[in-house]
Amino acid sequence: MEHSIAGMIDNLFSIDVGVAGYLIAGTVYFVFGVLLLTGWKARHSGAYLVSAVLISVFWSFCLAAVAIKTYDFPFSTYYLLECFKVSAWLLVLMALLNAFAKNTPIPRMSLGAVASLIVCVSSLLIFAVLFLGDRSPVDEPAGLLPLTSLLGLSLFGFVLVEQVYRNTPDVKRWSVKFLCVGLGAMFAYDIFLYSNAVLFRQLDMEYWKARGFINALVVPLMAVSVARSPQLALNIFVSRHVVFYTTALTGVGLYLLAMAVGGYYMRAYGGTWGGLMQTIFLFGAGLLLVLIMLSSKARARLRVFIVKHFFSNKYDYRIEWLKLINTLSKPSDQFDLQQRAIICLAQIISARGGCLWLLNNSGSYELQARWNMKSPGHASENAAGEFARFFQDKHWVVDLHESLPAGFSKPGWLQSLKDAWLVVPLSHEKNLFGFIVLESHESVTQHLTWEDTDLLKTVGRQITSYLALEKAAEELAESKQFDAYNKLATFVIHDLKNLVSQLSLVTQNAVQHMHNPLFIKDTVLTIDNCVNKMNKLLLQIRADGNSMPKSEQINFIEFIKSVIAECSNKAPVPELDIRNEALWLSADRVRLAMAVRHLISNAQDAVDGNGGMVRINVERADNLCRLEVSDDGCGMSEDFIRNRLFRPFETTKAGKGMGVGAYEVKEYIQSIGGSIEVVSEINKGTTFTILLPLCSESENSVYKPSVIEVANG
Repeated sequence: MEHSIAGMIDNLFSIDVGVAGYLIAGTVYFVFGVLLLTGWKARHSGAYLVSAVLISVFWSFCLAAVAIKTYDFPFSTYYLLECFKVSAWLLVLMALLNAFAKNTPIPRMSLGAVASLIVCVSSLLIFAVLFLGDRSPVDEPAGLLPLTSLLGLSLFGFVLVEQVYRNTPDVKRWSVKFLCVGLGAMFAYDIFLYSNAVLFRQLDMEYWKARGFINALVVPLMAVSVARSPQLALNIFVSRHVVFYTTALTGVGLYLLAMAVGGYYMRAYGGTWGGLMQTIFLFGAGLLLVLIMLSSKARARLRVFIVKHFFSNKYDYRIEWLKLINTLSKPSDQFDLQQRAIICLAQIISARGGCLWLLNNSGSYELQARWNMKSPGHASENAAGEFARFFQDKHWVVDLHESLPAGFSKPGWLQSLKDAWLVVPLSHEKNLFGFIVLESHESVTQHLTWEDTDLLKTVGRQITSYLALEKAAEELAESKQFDAYNKLATFVIHDLKNLVSQLSLVTQNAVQHMHNPLFIKDTVLTIDNCVNKMNKLLLQIRADGNSMPKSEQINFIEFIKSVIAECSNKAPVPELDIRNEALWLSADRVRLAMAVRHLISNAQDAVDGNGGMVRINVERADNLCRLEVSDDGCGMSEDFIRNRLFRPFETTKAGKGMGVGAYEVKEYIQSIGGSIEVVSEINKGTTFTILLPLCSESENSVYKPSVIEVANG
């Protein structure tokens, strides 16, 4: 078996390099011809190109047969093949010159005249070949006249290539430059080959063998140019993935070749250190190659280079749209829909990360999600502000690295994001649903074109439809939960009626039996039972009923002392730190007390009597009253705070609550013009900060203390 494999390897390497070159050229031309035939729209220029490619296929395989010496090829037939191949490509160039030079001032020759000239030269060549007789181009010197004729045809082809490129309008030159480069290189090599043959009166076999590889290398350039050129009327699609990986593999191959050459010279000329230097060099170069292949920056730059130089459209829209739908619709445990929306835009232009702002019910845009980007903190943007109105009116994609458009101004939170690159609006039914800020990749800097902005805006609209659908589904789910909550309230009211009936019966019999010890004992038991049941109901619904809020002016310092006194029967007892003597605000005392009690109770539950602390700080911040309720308990995750804390029926107390307390606290605080912020870390504690607007001096002067405050002294 080993001898058999060794023999196969020896036979493989014994094949002449010229045979391999012409076989590769014939195969590449054949594939190119199949693509042309499948996409050909039966126009004249396309017919010339198809004919030239098919003749080149036949030419390549015939010369491979000559090189492998399996067929006794006449000398005249070889020159006829050369003549037909060169003449076919000359007609392609004349067709292009005829198509592109219509709007140029130079006089144009008709295709018929040029074809006649080519036929005359070809006839002269054929006559010379027949006159000189058959000679082998490999073993004996060739005739001077045939070689000179082929040299003349190659020179003429090179001149035509130059004329096509020169006379093509600038706007169309982009589509033919690769074809001109490919054919120009092919004719230039033929000029070199035949000039050398005329000079030395024989073909150089090494140069002749290399022609196969030269012709194979120019075919990809022709394919790119054909895909770009409408004059050739061919519908050829070259996959971006194929071009990307082919280019990458070619680059890796060239790199490995350079490694081998460098290692060889180090070993050959390094003296006693040659072997060591070669080993270190190959290891370092291999390690560098692995790092380059794994680098996302290198891949991004290669994609930009390929798209810029090889394709008419910057994006493959079919691939981009399938990628978008797959990212949005595929559920992921790692990223929610809002984060996937950021990823969809970021992956289009190779952005490093981004943040998403969405419109909330209070009329402002709040940060809802971020991906691979630092949070700008409390970055809320008013929907009526200048920043939001610009995108509401224009719906433009703004490049923050370029000159900013008129009417656009950076808010403070955006200025704090030093790496912010793009602001992409999310439009829904001509309204600004939100916006995404993308962060630039430090290694890929590019100037946005109209194609970039159009794709970003289109993808943004599609993303918005998904986000709007998710929001509608959440609102519908909350509505159903409130329906269930209302049904629960019906049962609660029924239980309250039973309790009221029991207490009413006690009061009715009190006048008659108030001196009876047994009645007094039974009354105490009944009241205690009612109190226990009512406390359980209150713990379940976490609400004070449907009473309408009644605002009054409150001395917040005295108010917070009374609330803490009510919460001091549960460990740990809150510690109060007051930094102002008097702070007055207008609010409903009952609902505000409920909100503060809820925060203090949650802090006590988070500490859970494990020797922790609950601290309450009260101070004035400009025209606001600042209340901080902090603990060193279990804390909450960022995801829970962002997505669940202030939503109804979301709770961390399994079986101990209905999850409406925090929701009602935020709703009431915002309804009186305040705001609430949360900072928390797992196992380190939580701080709730409430900011409430203070009353003016005139309002304080007419203040009248409430009955409760008078009773409290």
